Amino acid sequence: GGGGGGGEKKPLLDAAFALPLLGAVCWARPLLADPLGLTDHAFTLLRVGLLLAASAAQLAAAPALVQGFLDGALVAWYELKHGGTAGESTSTTAGAGGAGAGGGGGAAANTSSKLRGAVRQKLHLTQHIICKVGVQAAAPAVLALSAAVLLGCKRADVSDHGESLVSFLPAVCWRTVASYVGWWTCAVWSLITGVCLAMAHAGAATFA
Repeated sequence: GGGGGGGEKKPLLDAAFALPLLGAVCWARPLLADPLGLTDHAFTLLRVGLLLAASAAQLAAAPALVQGFLDGALVAWYELKHGGTAGESTSTTAGAGGAGAGGGGGAAANTSSKLRGAVRQKLHLTQHIICKVGVQAAAPAVLALSAAVLLGCKRADVSDHGESLVSFLPAVCWRTVASYVGWWTCAVWSLITGVCLAMAHAGAATFA
C-alpha cells in the first residue's frame, strides 16, 4: 500500500486508541459524572455508548492492524533476502554487481539455498500466526461489545420472571460483571497500545 492508504487509516487507528482510553477513564466517576451532573441512569448510558463506540472503532481498525503485521513481515522478508534494509539494498546490489563476477560460485549457491530455507520458514511462520494476530486485534472489540450489550440490557433493576440463567441473578450482578469486563478491556487495551507506541517512538522493536 502507498502513503495515501496509511494516511487514510491514521484517523481510524487514532480513534481505536482514543475511544477505549476514554471508555476506561469513564469508569472514574468523579472525572465525568460529578462535574457534568449526570444521574446514575445517564452515566450508565454514557458508559454503554462509549463501549459501543470503542468496539466499533476497534473492529473497523482490525483489518488495518492485520495489514500492518503483514507489511512488517514483508519488510522482514525483504531484509532477510537482501541482507540489509530496503534502503541499503540498491547500493549493496550495485556494489555486488562489480565484485561478484570474480568467483565464489559454490559459496553463492550454498548461501542461496540457506536463504531460500530461511525465507520459506519466515513465510510459514507469518501464515501460521496471521489468524492469531486477527483474533488478538478483534477480541477486545468483541469483549467491549458484549459488555456494552449486557450493561445496557441490565441497566435497570427489573426482575426477570422465568427459568433462564439470567433470571437466577439480580440485574445488579450482571451490571457489575459487565461493568468490570468493559472497564478491564478498555484499560488493558489502552495500556498495551500506549506502551507499544512509546516503544516504537523510542526506536525499540515491539513485534518480531
